[in-house]
Amino acid sequence: MTLSFEGLSKKYKDTIALDSFSAELSEGVYGLLGPNGAGKSTLMNIISGNISASSGHCLWNGQNITVLGKKFFNVLGYMPQQQNLYHNFTARQFLWYMAALKGLTRRQASEKIEFLLGLLHLQDNAHKKLGAFSGGMRQRILIAQSLLNDPQLLILDEPTVGLDPMERVSIRNFISEISVNKIVIFATHVVSDIENIAKEIIFLKQGRLILKDTPHDILRSMSSKAWQCCIPAKEIEEIQRNYVVTNVVSQMDGTLCVTIMSDFCPQDFGWTTTVPTLESVYLYIFNEVNNANLCR
Repeated sequence: MTLSFEGLSKKYKDTIALDSFSAELSEGVYGLLGPNGAGKSTLMNIISGNISASSGHCLWNGQNITVLGKKFFNVLGYMPQQQNLYHNFTARQFLWYMAALKGLTRRQASEKIEFLLGLLHLQDNAHKKLGAFSGGMRQRILIAQSLLNDPQLLILDEPTVGLDPMERVSIRNFISEISVNKIVIFATHVVSDIENIAKEIIFLKQGRLILKDTPHDILRSMSSKAWQCCIPAKEIEEIQRNYVVTNVVSQMDGTLCVTIMSDFCPQDFGWTTTVPTLESVYLYIFNEVNNANLCR
């Protein structure tokens, strides 16, 4: 089972939303990371058939998805970020409606709906209207509809947005549990959502693939770029101007313990190497500070 991209590009007039994206995915969870405008939504919309690529190819098991047509969409599950639900539908009515759109038989739909309501802990609220659902419950019903056709490829667009910490962990663990025998693309800009469940992380910046690797190998490749030091509080603004500051902790003596990401060790204050986090790598990749121009 593979999902491949060959030079995939999308251009809107003078804007390049996706620029020659090439990658190959197999079974497992892939974190799709990048700020707004990075190209995440464009990539997902091309896969889901909402828009067409300007050039390049998207292949499912070696075959172009535009040629496969319905055969491809039968194995695709998609959870959009927007919670534009039918507020007057109950949870069960909504799932029946989505099952009909996906072409499930009444027997298939009945069995799958009851299974998913139980799996996502929505059975006790299945009779309630979606307009009365909390943010976490709405996210769960959107995940449920994406799983109705038992997809082999699952696309999740910001599935934990707006959730409290307990709900985030619950959704994250559930995604990890159902990822067996599936390719799961988990798009987010919150690193903690995927750092412990992703097989690989894909960093997109301005439509381009910046990095694709396992969390372990990403951290290993960045291990020489994380620095830590306690500095006088008055120096923090200068440090923030020149470096990617990833953490600041006030000390009892009035100093600040600062962690930065930089290609080179700063000369002042006695900086030492420290262990990077995926969040600090994210800040390093997407920050505009140009460390290469700093004094070595």
